[in-house]
Amino acid sequence: MRAVDAGGAGEGVQRGIEMIENPQNVNRVFLIKENPFIDEAISVIKSLKFLSTGGPSIEDCEKLKKISSGKCSKETKETIITFMKKFGKLYKKDFPDLLEDLWEFESNANANRKRRDHVCHSFHVWCLGLWLYRNGFSRYINAVTNSENKFYFVWYLTAFYHDVGYINRHDLHGGDSAQILLSRLNKIFSGKWTPDAIHAFVAICLHDKNNYQVDLVKDPYSALLIICDEIQEWGRYIPKHERIYEINKLKFQNNFNDQSPKLDIKLYYQMTSLADTTDFNKYVDKKQKSFDEKFQKNKRLTQINVHVECQKCS
Repeated sequence: MRAVDAGGAGEGVQRGIEMIENPQNVNRVFLIKENPFIDEAISVIKSLKFLSTGGPSIEDCEKLKKISSGKCSKETKETIITFMKKFGKLYKKDFPDLLEDLWEFESNANANRKRRDHVCHSFHVWCLGLWLYRNGFSRYINAVTNSENKFYFVWYLTAFYHDVGYINRHDLHGGDSAQILLSRLNKIFSGKWTPDAIHAFVAICLHDKNNYQVDLVKDPYSALLIICDEIQEWGRYIPKHERIYEINKLKFQNNFNDQSPKLDIKLYYQMTSLADTTDFNKYVDKKQKSFDEKFQKNKRLTQINVHVECQKCS
């Protein structure tokens, strides 16, 4: 693959506003039903003046606002895929319809067993990553990607295509996802590709390798994808035996200093009126144990302490 400078991957995109940490978001509780991270995505589009460069329209943004935080319907998936394609056109290329392939696979693979959704999930991962970038994570990203526009391009690839490898029916799908995306993009760009895209391929390849340690400073894209991918479960279909209770609120406390960066995340689960209290407590404890194993046990992320705490809504 011959690497070129950003070339066709960002010439038409205008320089955005400076991304600085927003102190109003530190220690803030977000209500998932209010779609705060979708609002962040819309803010990014407007601040970068994408509306005037052939990207998503005002109408597209209004449709995003209507996406339910607790439902992943056919209409929602169509809205997301349409938006994804228009966002890709900002880089003057028609990007492969890999999410459509994934949607078709999930719909047809087994009619008797609904699979975990990855279309709505990829969109919410993208939105969540934008929020984290604009609230402190940019200091690590910008050290390896020297412009905001390149971040938006690389994160677009990373978030939207990190799970497409599931169409190969492998549980460890990261490597397949990266290979599929690389192969198709090489055909589109005739092998002439920006070196920044390598960050997306690496992050996608590593995001499901639980025993592989990722360095925040050297590989912030992989760190960002792991964090967003692990905690994102609202607004997607998950079979009942895997998810019984919904996340109602989410809270971040960021301390991205140079000596010992730390990210505390609290997920608040709400017990439904028909739920059994004992089962609910067991479920929350199980989720907590799962996050401990993913983030703490194997020290999966180095140079940053990520602590995810599961709590019951009061």
